[in-house]
Amino acid sequence: MLLLNQAYTNKLTVNFNYVENEKIKIITGSINQVSMEEISIRTKENYYLVKVDDLINISLAEAIDSEN
Repeated sequence: MLLLNQAYTNKLTVNFNYVENEKIKIITGSINQVSMEEISIRTKENYYLVKVDDLINISLAEAIDSEN
């Protein structure tokens, strides 16, 4: 929860890996709203509502981009 709150407060772009319908999905965006149960993620194209329990991994998008 700490990284989610930091990403929300600092408006960071984050990579989210989560489970939806038994498949792993990956999206990149910023957190629009956060609660203990779910987060609202804004991407360039859409908004997504993801349950916190469905999150597998989150990482800073800038950190991954700088490695390539």
